[in-house]
Amino acid sequence: MSDDKNRSSSKRIENISIAIIVIITIAVIAVAVYVIFGRVISLGKGEKKYQEIAELSVSHEYEYVSDTDVDSSEENNENAVEDPRAEWLKDEDGSHAYNMNVDADKLLEINEDYLCWIYGCGGDIDYPVCQSDDSQYYLKHAFDKSANVYGSLFTEELDNGILYTDAVIYGHHMKNGSMFMKLNEYKDQEYYKAHPYFYLFTNRGDAQYEIFSVYNIDMGVLESIQNDEDGLSRDEIINSMKSRSLYDTGVEVSGTDKILTLVTCEYTTDNGRMIVHCRKK
Repeated sequence: MSDDKNRSSSKRIENISIAIIVIITIAVIAVAVYVIFGRVISLGKGEKKYQEIAELSVSHEYEYVSDTDVDSSEENNENAVEDPRAEWLKDEDGSHAYNMNVDADKLLEINEDYLCWIYGCGGDIDYPVCQSDDSQYYLKHAFDKSANVYGSLFTEELDNGILYTDAVIYGHHMKNGSMFMKLNEYKDQEYYKAHPYFYLFTNRGDAQYEIFSVYNIDMGVLESIQNDEDGLSRDEIINSMKSRSLYDTGVEVSGTDKILTLVTCEYTTDNGRMIVHCRKK
């Protein structure tokens, strides 16, 4: 009789244990689905936000006319002065950046941290850039400052404007191909040949940058190299940047050039970064 009671008690305990395991498993799966679904929703919202921002502030109907008051009608076309950007904003990399006119005032209304618009990789990189002295904020906030896994492209706060000094722009490596994910394509030299330029549009003017060095590197190794470069001349530091490149771009760079560096994550190492260095033309 006591054996029957013991077996019955053991069975109940076993059933309760199984039920608890099942409940925990279901709860874990539910949380995982919630997290994944939430991330997908957040990604969709992030992509939509940037599409809306581009539609609101970027025009593809820019006309190359003088900033003087000359008559640019067809009969007086010989008096019109071509926009000075027309020469370098040609689609040498297969893009159509020269069609762009970015409304900085509208972007500043959305976010006072707006600095410039960056265009490259045939339009796969086509986003506003924020400036902030908080290196963490725009990792988790969209351009309109709403919380979002997309984050924003950002640089540290600059005193003299991005066209007149060196700058580093950071962005997420998103698996859906957005933000700065395409920087990783520059491991392939053929991709570089197809997209050798980046363009910056600012309320102080616009600029073309050409790539002179690309490489992936562990962040700890890079920091060690940068520490070793302390005390080197600017020419020596630029030569160090060039020496790390995965291939020779043939672009000549001097210590007087303004340097733009683009950075995103790279996943062949635990703390990897993909680095693209450009010089202002």
